[in-house]
Amino acid sequence: MGCELNHNLEKLKVLLQRERDCAIRLDMEGLKQVLQEKTSLLTHIAKLPVEDSPQRHELLAQIAHENRRNARLFEVAGARVRRCLSFYFKPRYPQYGSDGHVSPKAGLRPLLSGRV
Repeated sequence: MGCELNHNLEKLKVLLQRERDCAIRLDMEGLKQVLQEKTSLLTHIAKLPVEDSPQRHELLAQIAHENRRNARLFEVAGARVRRCLSFYFKPRYPQYGSDGHVSPKAGLRPLLSGRV
């Protein structure tokens, strides 16, 4: 059983690396496939008995490192998308209402205007 757990943890490490590669290439179909494989693998791993060994601790540390790298990649990409969207959805110039005060309405920059 210990060998089966190590083998599955190695597969998980490879899946995490594939997940990162798919994310970098913006391969959404690949990400969906990796997610399905990862989910089924984690379900299988959760059912296996756990035995302590130094080799397994090293493997788990490598998996944790890969997982943190992927999480950081997704975090940075999400922040970049939020910044881009906030740029396009903020007003170009202050808009004034009929009372002379700045209107709270948000403007929309033309996304497909062809202008940079």
